[in-house]
Amino acid sequence: NVTLADDVNLVQIGNETHGYVGADLASLCSEAALQQIREKMDVMDLQNDTINVEVLNALVVTKENFQFALNQSKPSALREILVEKPRTTWEHIHGLENIKHELQELIEYNVVYPYRFLRFDKTSLSGVLLYGPSGCGKTLLAKAMANECDANFILVKVPELLTMWLEESEANVRDVFDKARQAAPCVLFFDGLDSIAKSRGGSARDGGDAADRIYNQILTEMDGMRAKNNVFIIGATTRRFIIDSAILQPGRLDRLIYIQLPDDKSRMAILKALLTELPVAENSLLSLLANKTKDFSGTVLTKICQPTVLEIRPNHFEEAINYIQRLENERDIPK
Repeated sequence: NVTLADDVNLVQIGNETHGYVGADLASLCSEAALQQIREKMDVMDLQNDTINVEVLNALVVTKENFQFALNQSKPSALREILVEKPRTTWEHIHGLENIKHELQELIEYNVVYPYRFLRFDKTSLSGVLLYGPSGCGKTLLAKAMANECDANFILVKVPELLTMWLEESEANVRDVFDKARQAAPCVLFFDGLDSIAKSRGGSARDGGDAADRIYNQILTEMDGMRAKNNVFIIGATTRRFIIDSAILQPGRLDRLIYIQLPDDKSRMAILKALLTELPVAENSLLSLLANKTKDFSGTVLTKICQPTVLEIRPNHFEEAINYIQRLENERDIPK
């Protein structure tokens, strides 16, 4: 227990700790108390293992101590949101040349040269929705876009929002967008958008649950973005058909780009890159593998190549392909 100074307003502190869980608040109070102890070090006997009762009673945690603690802490949910500088380049992504060219233009005009929007009285940024099968490089493309213009990158895994932010959801969404603005130029990437942006057949969202609150706040923050903020928003989904039309309106994620499964040429390039350090340089074997892996994503191709590190034989690849195919089929069977 600690004594609080008269200038400490617990209601105000509560208003400044959106998104803090119990452990966060406990850590905040401990840091404030420690700061008060640091200020009284000159009257403490550091050679003694115990603190004098009179000194202990004189410890009064002040508003200034709490302000110091607030500046040093942040909610644990936000600690999971990392700002990074991606090292992924276009060269790391094989195939998808037309899509890469389109994304290059988007990032150039939205982040590298945002002032061009202002010349035409266009102050709202347009975002992009990447959709298509899982494992086809949507996250890699988003990171490459950030790398292309030397921008920061924030990855938000939307399904985790529902587990981390059941309370104070709107405030935490605001904090994510604020963090993106502070990190500008920045690419803000929402992965798994379909987990909250599901269409409801035209019925209005009443905001009654956490998913609705998070979704509505994301829409509000998108509407508040301006070209001068230098933040480009990307969403990703494997289920375009269930996405709510509200998030696809002009000024939000109004550019839709389909990321398809790799074609024959792309699969050849992916397999060659995956096996670059292994004795499989023959184009005939790579061509055979590419033909046998039609409709396989880049992620599945990676899985297939992993068991081939120790010994490379055509029948070994055949076994790996069959094994992965069985796993994929089992995963798709409704439980």
